Amino acid sequence: MNQSKWRNFVVGAMLHEGVRQDGNEYTVSISDLTFDLLKDTFPTKYQNPFGDEGRPMFRDPIYLPQGDGSSKGIIDRDALEDYVEYIMSRVGNVDIVLDPTAKPLNMAVIKDPKFKKREAGIGKTISSYYGKGENEGD
Repeated sequence: MNQSKWRNFVVGAMLHEGVRQDGNEYTVSISDLTFDLLKDTFPTKYQNPFGDEGRPMFRDPIYLPQGDGSSKGIIDRDALEDYVEYIMSRVGNVDIVLDPTAKPLNMAVIKDPKFKKREAGIGKTISSYYGKGENEGD
């Protein structure tokens, strides 16, 4: 095991500033979320690289919630920057909870009421659109 892997195994996400730990969960504000933090929090992910050295990407990413019922695979630093900008522009600097022991789609959740309200509102809009009868089966 190389030294970098051992360091991650011992302290993982707690290497990073702004991270709060509660059991297996690590909470950090969206503005403090970094790609290195994701890699350190999820040591079994980000092990299958592709692309080139100029822009390394990964086939085994973490998926982060977008607040509209969908999630975004964070395959590289650029994808994370886009994600952070997307969330900040819609709900602000909310906290995200990272749990490397959770099931894949629950490894990252945002519990903030603003985020949940947005998610519920979009869900209602989609339901009402498809619930009118003329669009059923689409």
